[in-house]
Amino acid sequence: MRYVVLVSHESEKAAIIEVGLRMYQKGLVTATEGNISMRVADGHLVTASGVSKGSLMPEHVIFVDQEGRAAPGRVQASSEDLLHLAIYRRRPDV
Repeated sequence: MRYVVLVSHESEKAAIIEVGLRMYQKGLVTATEGNISMRVADGHLVTASGVSKGSLMPEHVIFVDQEGRAAPGRVQASSEDLLHLAIYRRRPDV
């Protein structure tokens, strides 16, 4: 199995973490519900499964390549990641 070499995407991860915190503070998500993703070069970033959006850390934001593969790690991408991937494939403007 092939995995893409990971780039840090620090600023993009920080933006996702900030959005998650704002959503949590405004009561738009509770507990571990909801997902956030962002298109980046050669794939997208998505929040990890089972993590509160109010307590996201950089390690909770996972890079997924254009084929839907994430590097193995301690946290897994959201189970809804395939939906995010399908949207990114179908809508290059999103």
